[in-house]
Amino acid sequence: MKISYTACISAALCFAAACTPPAASGDRSDPKSNSEAALPDTVTLALDWSPNVLHSGIFLAAYRGWYRDEGIHLNWFTTEIDGYRKKPVQRLADGEVDLAIGPSEHLFFFRKNGMNNPVAVASVLQKDKSAFCMKAEEGLSGPGDLAGHTYIGYNTPLEQAILTAMMREDGLDKAPEMRTPGRLEVWEDFMNTEKGIAWIFTHWEGVMAENSGTALTCFTPADYGVPYGYSSVLMARENRNNEEEALLKKFLKVTERGYRAVADLPADTTAAILNAAVDHPNFADLGFSARAAERIRDGFLRTDGSWGRTDPAQWEAYLNWIRTEVKEEIPDSLYPAEVYFTNRFLDQGL
Repeated sequence: MKISYTACISAALCFAAACTPPAASGDRSDPKSNSEAALPDTVTLALDWSPNVLHSGIFLAAYRGWYRDEGIHLNWFTTEIDGYRKKPVQRLADGEVDLAIGPSEHLFFFRKNGMNNPVAVASVLQKDKSAFCMKAEEGLSGPGDLAGHTYIGYNTPLEQAILTAMMREDGLDKAPEMRTPGRLEVWEDFMNTEKGIAWIFTHWEGVMAENSGTALTCFTPADYGVPYGYSSVLMARENRNNEEEALLKKFLKVTERGYRAVADLPADTTAAILNAAVDHPNFADLGFSARAAERIRDGFLRTDGSWGRTDPAQWEAYLNWIRTEVKEEIPDSLYPAEVYFTNRFLDQGL
């Protein structure tokens, strides 16, 4: 079944007019519009951005009917529904969705604020594919050259602190100027700004820049002393009954199968599947999608071949950095790294 972009937008507008569209696999209408009709095997997922190759394992599994074969009705939507005014993790905490995708720092800050204990249950990416980028024509050699630049930000936790720490590590003890145009407008704003900085996914916006003929210079947090966590984790609520836990395990099993398949597929095959599976402008250009799929493919599996498992040491290092370097006050009850993640739903036999 191909998921229609225009139909989903129509459904979202329909909800705004107080009508209730029927639930459909891949419907991006507001989750509340389908809550009463949801079946026991329905999984509602809030994606972290507009549809892109990061989500390709999920889209492939849905397109090939693997969720359906396991008795799962997958209902997903993206941040486009409200211009990213409400974060996916907030929708999860408010009970609007069963799962959400987002960066690991969201867990630190939203759990600190008592938001119903969201927890990471799998990592979509096993290798960080994000970087702080500037236009290559500026000739910068490192974050220490960013004096006078403006960071085009998302108004999310830690982004400015991470960039500031990178600049300091490279010899510039100064926080960057920051502008927040709206999360979905960041890329366009960056492309139109002289001496701009953007935190991007190199497999998506990086390829968009290449397509437009704009070369970028990019710097990653880990190369400048910031032990960054995970840019994209699947989150669920911590407290679930036995039926919900069984459904979550089935969902992750199918999702892992999807990402393993994508990791093995030629990039142009992945592009063709995305174009066939999801009717969205992001996948209309097969050449672009293929380049993006090739760029991200090595990030789906760890070097040992595993998918989804997060490393306790990586969580611990990031949390310690937030507490000691950013000076963020995190209560002792929320300090053990194990508070924020679990790998147990990826273990066999559970």
